[in-house]
Amino acid sequence: MKKILRSNVFMALFMVFMLPYTTWSAVHIVNVQNNFFSPSNINNVQIGDVIRWVWVSGVHTTTSTTIPVGAAPWDSPITSGSPTYEYTVTVAGSYNYVCTPHAGMGMVGSFTVSAGSTLSVSPSNQNVSAMAGSTMFTVTSNSSWTATSNQPWCTVTPSGTGNGTITANYTANPVTTTRVATITVSVSGLPSQTVTVTQAGAAATLSVAPSNQNVAATAGSTMFTVTSNSNWTASSNQTWCTVTSSGSGNGTITANYAENTSVTSRVATITVIASGAANQTVTVTQEGAAATLSVNPPNHNVSPMAGSVVFMVTSNTNWTAQSNSDWCVTNTEGTGNAELVADYAENETYEVRVAELVITVDGLPPQTVTVTQDASTVSVNNIPAGSFQLFPNPAQQTINISFDNNIGKEVQLTIAQMDGRIVMDTPLSTSKIRTIDISELPSGTYIVSVISGDKPHRQILVKAR
Repeated sequence: MKKILRSNVFMALFMVFMLPYTTWSAVHIVNVQNNFFSPSNINNVQIGDVIRWVWVSGVHTTTSTTIPVGAAPWDSPITSGSPTYEYTVTVAGSYNYVCTPHAGMGMVGSFTVSAGSTLSVSPSNQNVSAMAGSTMFTVTSNSSWTATSNQPWCTVTPSGTGNGTITANYTANPVTTTRVATITVSVSGLPSQTVTVTQAGAAATLSVAPSNQNVAATAGSTMFTVTSNSNWTASSNQTWCTVTSSGSGNGTITANYAENTSVTSRVATITVIASGAANQTVTVTQEGAAATLSVNPPNHNVSPMAGSVVFMVTSNTNWTAQSNSDWCVTNTEGTGNAELVADYAENETYEVRVAELVITVDGLPPQTVTVTQDASTVSVNNIPAGSFQLFPNPAQQTINISFDNNIGKEVQLTIAQMDGRIVMDTPLSTSKIRTIDISELPSGTYIVSVISGDKPHRQILVKAR
């Protein structure tokens, strides 16, 4: 009865100790009692399993006799003082053991170990170029296996049995970045094995077409096609032409250009850059605008006195100007919008005169404007002779005036411009020749008047330069 209770206690303890191992490897129990092993033969042992001998009664041993080559022999007492012994199986084959004291009494046992499923795949990675191709992995197994790839660009041998080869076929890598395909090889009952194919990135490529876009002078936009396998940037060297600043892979560059108001064509260069590839340049060639020309006002009316007037030229190109009269001269050329200054001399004649200014632009009809100058306002026929003498005439610095006897002793002297504006007014005595300073007067023609009583006497004075 005591032996039965003791046996039950050991069995309970055995089950408690077994629980942590059940999820990792199989533990096969052999009870040692009454001169026999129970069970005496075990056939379902796998490599990695554990054989555990558990004492129930008596004094015994577990001692290996014939075992597979490479397996470790064992010899251990199984007693109340040494109640258990464990042996981890590492080699497949048939194992025989005995209880040394009781072998002659038939206390023998055995167990048979099968190899179980095996699986290994090598190498762990294959580095391949960016071009399409294939590479191989070696499978070492004693079972049927399957293989799958996680990338559509890499296809593999789907299955095999025992030792074999996995062929991985890969397509060309169209991008510049490295990519990796993971191949999973599986055998039922074993952890899956994974290997990888690491494919290098392609060399950067970049092309832009067309090489040039011809566009009209009016504002608008045009496009270029980018063919690339990489990120790229684009820039323009002209502020009047702006472009799409960046992109990735194949794409389009839109070039927006402003109106060209000049008659000269202009070119913007667009530079496209991708790291690792040669820079590409394309151009936008914008034609010049049609030439324009207008001149205003069409006429300037001016007094007989010398002076200048301004005409406004509105144009988008170079122009020239020419006068048909030597008394009216102007700047002969200009560019774009500018002032046209006409300088005219004093009109000493008694007739209105007109100067024509002709402004010319290549490719356009000439524009003509005029300067119309009034006639002189003084007639020498109205000036009485013999009242006083004026000399020298013309004069630069001074003039001398002598008076006839028929004029009063005191007179009033005035010098006026041809438009009637008085520039000098002073009383004079007629008792002697008088000298008058005219150095401060501008050059031109003046009317010198001597008034005696109510009667004026006049002569023309020419102030020389």
